[in-house]
Amino acid sequence: MFYLHLSNKSENLIRHLVEVLHLDDKRDPFVPEYFLIQSQGMERMLSQRLAERFVSWCNYEYMLPTRFFALMADRLGVETGAEEYARDQLCWRIEQILRGVSGDTFRLLIRYMAHDASGMKRYQLAQQLAYVFDQYQIMRLAMMDGWEQGKRFTENPAEIYQMELWKLLGEEIGHVRHRGVFLRDLIHHLNEKSDLSSVLPKRLSVFGVHSLPPILLSCLQALSNHCDIHFYL
Repeated sequence: MFYLHLSNKSENLIRHLVEVLHLDDKRDPFVPEYFLIQSQGMERMLSQRLAERFVSWCNYEYMLPTRFFALMADRLGVETGAEEYARDQLCWRIEQILRGVSGDTFRLLIRYMAHDASGMKRYQLAQQLAYVFDQYQIMRLAMMDGWEQGKRFTENPAEIYQMELWKLLGEEIGHVRHRGVFLRDLIHHLNEKSDLSSVLPKRLSVFGVHSLPPILLSCLQALSNHCDIHFYL
């Protein structure tokens, strides 16, 4: 079941959260309580507030959304996205590819990297492209599916070299199972299976997350078929 708690004050939402936990008189203290957050600051604030309201507050897990879904996939036996597509690894792979690019497809990049004796511009460009591809995996999955079939989605000249660069990355890594593909498979698995309560948490609390990509919201919706999702917004 999916529960949405709305308020313009964090204190009100914390009161809702405390009440939900108080009403669960069958909670097993040896089973972790899971929270989805987006920052360490929110983790500290929640820990302090909950410790003030409970005689004993322990055995809880605060996780970023992607880490949480990777944990759930591991429990369900769904293959996670390849580490090679993580942002830091992409950066160095792109930097290496940029050293040898040529031709009209990459003319904008070649022009940008001209007269770069130290290689700093090339590295900074690789960082930015790694960030873009990291976001595309979650936010532009349909576009990346199209790229693998040689289809462009926009008239932006940047898409020409981005699509070719993504193709080169796939050839170097050897497969295209990035995070977006993994999350799509996880959603399919959650929607197809009937009883997963034995391997999934009883409850998940999403707190202080003000925005989520559509595919992660779809993951939460699919997960709510098997456990309670409390979204504090």
